[in-house]
Amino acid sequence: MRGSRPGPEAAAVEVELVEDDGPVAVPGRHAATPHPGRPVVVRGARGGRRHGVRALVAAVVATTVAVVGLNLGLARGERARLAALAELPGFLETVDGVLERRWSLDGARLVGAADGTVLVSTSDHMLHGVDPGTGDIRWTVGERRERGWCAVLGPRTSGPVMEHRTAWLPSLHRAVCHSTTWDTVPGDDVLRRRTTVVSVDPVSGHRAATSVLTGRLVMVHAVGGDLVHVLAEDDGRVRVVRWDPTDGRTRWDVRSDGVVAATGGIGTASVIGSTTLVVRGRGVMVLDLENGDVPPDRRDGVATTAEAGLLSDGARVLVTVGSRTRTAVLDGDGTRWSRLGVPLVPLLHGHADDVLVLRPDVESRSDRVRVVDVASGRELWRTTVHRSSSVLTQLGSVVLLAGPVRVTALDARSGAHRWDVETLASVPALPVTDGRVLLLAVPGDGGPDLVAVDVVHGHQVWRTPLPDDARAVEPAGSGLVVETRAGVEGWD
Repeated sequence: MRGSRPGPEAAAVEVELVEDDGPVAVPGRHAATPHPGRPVVVRGARGGRRHGVRALVAAVVATTVAVVGLNLGLARGERARLAALAELPGFLETVDGVLERRWSLDGARLVGAADGTVLVSTSDHMLHGVDPGTGDIRWTVGERRERGWCAVLGPRTSGPVMEHRTAWLPSLHRAVCHSTTWDTVPGDDVLRRRTTVVSVDPVSGHRAATSVLTGRLVMVHAVGGDLVHVLAEDDGRVRVVRWDPTDGRTRWDVRSDGVVAATGGIGTASVIGSTTLVVRGRGVMVLDLENGDVPPDRRDGVATTAEAGLLSDGARVLVTVGSRTRTAVLDGDGTRWSRLGVPLVPLLHGHADDVLVLRPDVESRSDRVRVVDVASGRELWRTTVHRSSSVLTQLGSVVLLAGPVRVTALDARSGAHRWDVETLASVPALPVTDGRVLLLAVPGDGGPDLVAVDVVHGHQVWRTPLPDDARAVEPAGSGLVVETRAGVEGWD
């Protein structure tokens, strides 16, 4: 496969091994190896030779039985591992052969795909829930031609919620749709802007909660499973509301004491660290996102802790977010270890949990990825991942890194280079995998191709053409969803 062999760019991934302070194995004495080409002579009586032959045959038979038994055990273990992976969010069911296009929706834009549902928007409606196998529309949000936009949230989404293309999430928790209208208040003929926010179950389309907010929507921020909306009102004051999209309950609702919004707009709204909201315009408004209070100072000193996942032995992976992000692994006896960094946790790994990948947090301004031993927390190796690159996932014995035009596999324990594949710059690489093969958009002879790459060895399993205008390839149920400039396609 073109690009499957290490090329000039392979050296761009530099791995730094960390000194091992553990015990060093002492080399033992080895039996002499026969000289190459010199015959091995067995000395002894004829009966001894027959006894030796019988012993040799018995040893071969025993070895064969042991190998067959081991292979059967490994096969059963591999099947169990793949079956477990298929149940995890974001993983494909076993890919047995070349995938083909099954359906298409012209004019649709992909909003998100996970949990057996494809979410798209069209010029007619803000959001449709589509069956990934047939392309049939299951449910719709919004009136015909209603103007608005939708985004998806994961179980642990944190940060700005944007109108534009949502980053891929392995598991969808909620779809949130925003629409804006103009209304008059009773007794007042002045038109006022109103924003309606609807929280939708991404699988059933059930409307879980609705919130109606007055003012021009400026910013939406996800924090702790809630949504924070920042709005500029007509009198120049700023309103900030935090509410639970699961049941619609308002956590807190705060208006600025004076004019903050700039004329014709609000100015800027940003989150400092993880819990401090700062709004700047004609005035300044500073709030603690946790409780809506004005913090005693403007530094982000509040730390929040959440469980990020479980390891195969039952140990918990906790992430504490404050001025820096820290990962801890806890078992029944207490904390095993704690380190700075953001864990690549069991949403997308499906391995024996012998190592854990720690990515740098935003506040650290670092570009180093560290791989640590789960049992001890000891750092095994580290590598530099540039701003334009990312850690895709860990699968079995490999860690996958994605750059702008290349995916590289490194050995999970040593950081040694395994393989790399040239990818298509226009289609971001995602962990589209069933645990055995990784599906990637790559350059082809006459256009882009979809290729299945063996995760362990990097060789090509199969290859098929993609649409020339492909922009995204994401997992959806048992197949894929491909976004093009013309619309959305389902592959299976």
